[in-house]
Amino acid sequence: MKKLLLASLAFFAATTVVAQNVTIDFKTATPVKYETNQEFPVVQKISNVDVSFLNKNAYIFTDTYGNYKDKDGNPVNTNVLFLNKNTPKGEISFKTPIECTKIIFQSTMGGSTSANAKVSVYADGTQVGSAISMSNPKGSKYTVELGKKTAGTVIKFAASGSSNPQIETIEIVAPTTTPTLTTELEKIDFAMPLKANCTKTMKVMADNIEGNITASCPDANVAITPASFTAEEGLKGVEIKYTGNDADEVTTKITFAAGEIKAEVALNALIISCEGTEADPLSIKDVFTLNNLYTGKACVKGTIAKGNAGFAEDGMATIVNADDETKWINSNIVLTEGEKNIAVALPTGDARTKLNIKDNSGNVGKTVIVKGTLEPYYGAPGVKNTEYVSGLSGVENVGVDAEQGVVEYFNLQGMRVENPTKGLYIRREGSKATKVIL
Repeated sequence: MKKLLLASLAFFAATTVVAQNVTIDFKTATPVKYETNQEFPVVQKISNVDVSFLNKNAYIFTDTYGNYKDKDGNPVNTNVLFLNKNTPKGEISFKTPIECTKIIFQSTMGGSTSANAKVSVYADGTQVGSAISMSNPKGSKYTVELGKKTAGTVIKFAASGSSNPQIETIEIVAPTTTPTLTTELEKIDFAMPLKANCTKTMKVMADNIEGNITASCPDANVAITPASFTAEEGLKGVEIKYTGNDADEVTTKITFAAGEIKAEVALNALIISCEGTEADPLSIKDVFTLNNLYTGKACVKGTIAKGNAGFAEDGMATIVNADDETKWINSNIVLTEGEKNIAVALPTGDARTKLNIKDNSGNVGKTVIVKGTLEPYYGAPGVKNTEYVSGLSGVENVGVDAEQGVVEYFNLQGMRVENPTKGLYIRREGSKATKVIL
């Protein structure tokens, strides 16, 4: 009897199975977009999990950006979860099929990323992830800690920003006793002007780890704050800062360690030779080289194009209404350099008053320096939060048609001024004279 009991226990131990993670893969879902009169929730079984679409603004969208490729390297369309930002904001829910401790969701490789594409996550009605910004590179993973939840816990995902979150997979993570150390990002790409710096905050996740986690990097230009932290502090985020002291392309790595357990993050940094100051402004080519990886303020030099910004083609803003001044608007301009264009947003205020071509057609063709944050605009590298720096005080104006006459400036005493600075002047263009403030 004793031998039989021992044999039974041995059999039970051999057949005990540790719960495996479950991944909801939206690439396998059926594309669908719901109508206003649809009755909700609508349930679709995805990866053997019943996913409830709670309103018309949550649906399966076919991603056509072309960044997904087949085994031969050819672009293919892929289905993803789309949570629309509109009211009601897109929401889905599902019951966890296993006991779990965290949820890991992944952005798509195709759709654009945005700091305003935010997701809030709930477990049985309690918010466990608040307005998580999906601003990391395409294909990044985001972790939501749940504590220990039983199978059948209701998880809800809801759009909560001003842009549309797009999600490729949601992984439901089973409990484990194995010590693990993982990072939110596998790679960090930085680009910056000379003497500038870039920072990135990312989470470091530790399971079954005792004591502090330490961070190190062989490159002295990398600063990590804090360099030693607890698992709880790692979940709040660790700041990685790179200072570009020399024009260079750098490849290094950051190592997080807790005893023998380690996690590594690759770091690539591109430092261009321009400082991005008024004395040493970025060229349009430099803006494309930085490719929105540097989001600080910088001075940019370029020639004002004839026309306004249109949506990007081949990664560059287009120029629209070049030959129809009646359609020009005052909210943006395009700066050009050779065959390169960037769109420049003109916020209400001094920069818009001075730079826009709708009210100042004579600005077309002038080379100016503007200052602003380097951000995506019209789907390509651009400038926002713009300030006017210099370039509009000269009388040369290659953008004025011959029949309009040469633009000249005079002081209030009637004396011609070759290079007017700030102040009140008489501006004469052909037979038309007006008072202007520079």
